[in-house]
Amino acid sequence: NFIWHSVRIHRMQDGDGRGRPWRGVTIPSGMGEHDVRRAASAGFSAIRLPVPMPDLDEGGDALGPVRLLLEACVGAGVQAVLDLLDWRCSGHGEQEAVLKHLAALAVEVSASFGPGTVVGVALPHVSLQKAAPLVAVLREGGFSASACAAIVQLDESPADEGGEYSGMLRWALCQGEQGLLISDGHIVLELFRQIAEDAHDPRSILCDAIHEGEGIDEFLPLSCARWNLDVPVGLAKKCELLKASCWQEEFAMRREAGCEHTTHGWF
Repeated sequence: NFIWHSVRIHRMQDGDGRGRPWRGVTIPSGMGEHDVRRAASAGFSAIRLPVPMPDLDEGGDALGPVRLLLEACVGAGVQAVLDLLDWRCSGHGEQEAVLKHLAALAVEVSASFGPGTVVGVALPHVSLQKAAPLVAVLREGGFSASACAAIVQLDESPADEGGEYSGMLRWALCQGEQGLLISDGHIVLELFRQIAEDAHDPRSILCDAIHEGEGIDEFLPLSCARWNLDVPVGLAKKCELLKASCWQEEFAMRREAGCEHTTHGWF
């Protein structure tokens, strides 16, 4: 079916195995090409690059400081995912601006870099109902569905307590062939995993981390996960004291294990 066709495209193995699921890390603003090379040397297969919205009215580069980081990704042999989550897209005026800037970004990347350099674009934070225009601009600009995932945030549970599809995902699936999930074929739903504020001790954090991926393969068509190692303020001191016992490394490994059922990997 269309879902597994998309998974096979993503995981297709060419000579260097670049089709494996993402094992990614975000390179935040202020870090440079050296950090990209270090991440690649550490074994990360994908680099996530937050992209500031360009100032096209002033004749600015649509890629800005991300251009050098993309070049570093090419040199290091790792794939890149562009992160546009900080682009505001709520009112009509903001939506028009985002579409304009997204079009310029897609055209510039397609013209400057070869196929396979950018394998995903995390779209501005909108619901599935409002993602279609963004995806259309992305595809028209040169990011084809066969080579680049359009990543949309899923802020709610995909299923209700009875195990039935619910919310935006239910709505999207009910659209059938006319809906974005099937008509595009490479919409990846991203889940952001964070620790519950009422976590009461470091051990409970570890126990919860390993189970965070439960249900992903049962309910989500195409998926990836985003997580970090931040802990609630109330537990920060306890967790800091446990660093010497490799608690943080254990936490990271359990976070990774909790994402093993995603189709596209994690950041």
